[in-house]
Amino acid sequence: MALGLVGCASSSTSPAPTSHSERPTMQATLKPDPSLSRFEVEVCFPGGLPARIKAGVPEAARFLSRPAAHDDEGDVALTRNASGHLVFDRTGRPGCVRYDVDVHAVLVSHGGTHALRTAQALMISTDFWLWRPAETDASTTTELHIVAPSMTISTPWPASKTHPQRLALDATALHWRSHIALGAFETKVVDVLGARLEVALLDGKRAMTDDALLDWFQRAGGAVAAFFGEFPVRRLQVIAVPAGASQDPIVFGFVVRGGGPSVLFFLNSEATDADLTRDWVAVHEFFHLGMPPIYSRDAWLSEGVTMYYTEVLRARAGFISTDDAIERIHDGFGRGRASGTGATLAEESAKMQQTGAYFRVYWAGAAIALNADIAQRQATRDESLDTALQRLFRCCARDKEFWSAKDVVAKLDALATRPFFRTVAEQWVGSAAFPDVSPAYSALGLSELAGEPPTQSRGAAERSLRKALLGRRAR
Repeated sequence: MALGLVGCASSSTSPAPTSHSERPTMQATLKPDPSLSRFEVEVCFPGGLPARIKAGVPEAARFLSRPAAHDDEGDVALTRNASGHLVFDRTGRPGCVRYDVDVHAVLVSHGGTHALRTAQALMISTDFWLWRPAETDASTTTELHIVAPSMTISTPWPASKTHPQRLALDATALHWRSHIALGAFETKVVDVLGARLEVALLDGKRAMTDDALLDWFQRAGGAVAAFFGEFPVRRLQVIAVPAGASQDPIVFGFVVRGGGPSVLFFLNSEATDADLTRDWVAVHEFFHLGMPPIYSRDAWLSEGVTMYYTEVLRARAGFISTDDAIERIHDGFGRGRASGTGATLAEESAKMQQTGAYFRVYWAGAAIALNADIAQRQATRDESLDTALQRLFRCCARDKEFWSAKDVVAKLDALATRPFFRTVAEQWVGSAAFPDVSPAYSALGLSELAGEPPTQSRGAAERSLRKALLGRRAR
């Protein structure tokens, strides 16, 4: 499993505003050059130039050139301060700023998940080219016009209600990460129970066919929709990019939510159509959309719960057998025990990107989820982690503010008739030890050491619990 490569949270850790203004704060125009190596951008402020503007990341200032501003009285001088912000010497009057962005330089220094180039297309984060007021609030919205008549365009943003040929970006698009794709590529629509997945198929070497990949996205989306009762979002941008060879059909994936939900998938260039049945990444990323955005420092919860349900839902959908799911979960726990830096789970989670302790964080979180799920199933007749998460989805998954693990855990307990998650989580989040799953294994009739698939000699209670947890569901 390429677990160490999978990342799913927005790059932002700051909460985003929640309201929407009818009149856009900003009106932006993006003009890419034909080679996709440079952008010309103009950003206008109908309500008046702000004191200063900034990009989504500080390093974006390195790629900015020829900035110039004017208002309705004429040219406005601007300077760059120590933080890389552009500061205007006259503010308050309607005005605009124009600038160029060296996309080629962005690719050289930040190529990968922030920006990538194929032979015929470009994918790039708004962090590097869309400058915005240094101070924004819930009313900060943007109307964007992309002038690229010969190019295909993919974005996560809806059309503007007042100008359908333009795009409407809410405040989250300026606080959270998002991507656009431009160039020559195929776009396809996948329907998942009425939800619209808009898939951009970027060019590159790929053994799997379009039809097989789109069918897999539909099936993986269907497995997640079966859990939540619907696909978690009504519209989803999906960008699929061929990458190098890997042991997994989909090498890597992550979710971002700036202005609208989006998933980026890196595809194994050598994987065939038949290999897609082994994929777990699509289910994993789609499941993330059913939870509220969670701070990256609390990945033990967001990634742990999602990792647990990745295998559970694959078994329920019939993608893998019950025995395979048990084996994969057990092997994951083994990887989690063998990795990490010796810190507490909370510390490992907060520093995961620096230490690379992905297995420890993901699988310790999954062990907490298993323990909580089994405890609730044993203590109540009709409730489980399933029911709590389904209620959390209905109330809070589309929230436009980041949640802490503490708040999510409290909400899960509040949504259950019997609180169950906090007690399990608190026991292990502050510990350097891997969570003890032996009570859950015993309840499921599994060997604690081997995690062996159960034999027919196991009791009826254990078989019933395994079926409730992992049994295939009618579709």
